Amino acid sequence: MGLSFSADDDDQKMGDDPRGAPEDAERSPRKRARPDFDEDGAASLAKLEALADEIARVDMSQEKAATELLTQLLCKIDAVDTFGDPRLRAYRKKLIRRVEALDPS
Repeated sequence: MGLSFSADDDDQKMGDDPRGAPEDAERSPRKRARPDFDEDGAASLAKLEALADEIARVDMSQEKAATELLTQLLCKIDAVDTFGDPRLRAYRKKLIRRVEALDPS
């Protein structure tokens, strides 16, 4: 079963940071200054960052369990409302691609 997920987002090249800042391997996204998101956008960003952490912790040694977990993560990522913010949409799309890249099948 191949994981495939269609994102309705525009393709943007922004690095790992949904705020549009360049990637910086020495600094965690959580240590960077928060962008000018409203309360809803900040909550969505926090959800996406938590999901990014979950993706990083997926144990790929158990293929069947990993596939199920990745499918669940795709559903969680899709459920995060971006409120039309292109930075959040690009970050959500990047997370979807990251999950798809981990798919063992």
